[in-house]
Amino acid sequence: MSAVSKGGEYVDDLVPVLARRLDSVTRVYTRNDWQEVLQARVFGEEPFGITDEQWALLRAVDGRRSVRELTGELSTAGDLSRVRTDLLYLAGAGALDLRFPEQ
Repeated sequence: MSAVSKGGEYVDDLVPVLARRLDSVTRVYTRNDWQEVLQARVFGEEPFGITDEQWALLRAVDGRRSVRELTGELSTAGDLSRVRTDLLYLAGAGALDLRFPEQ
């Protein structure tokens, strides 16, 4: 059973780490006016789009800070819910694993 499935009350105490299945993050330029798109690739899955904020979040994950700590550090103008939502999205997509903190 994953740490997230045990209940929402634990999520803020979990420690995000880059998932072993996360292969790459790339910038792709579309033929439509050469728009830049960020994509993450998880092993065995199709690439999925991520925002600049989600890319910053992936770079900030160090395996030591909890969801609560990262959310507080990366939120701008008190937008804690956006950072937390992005973090949970990346975990659900397989780019991040959420682990219980080591004692």
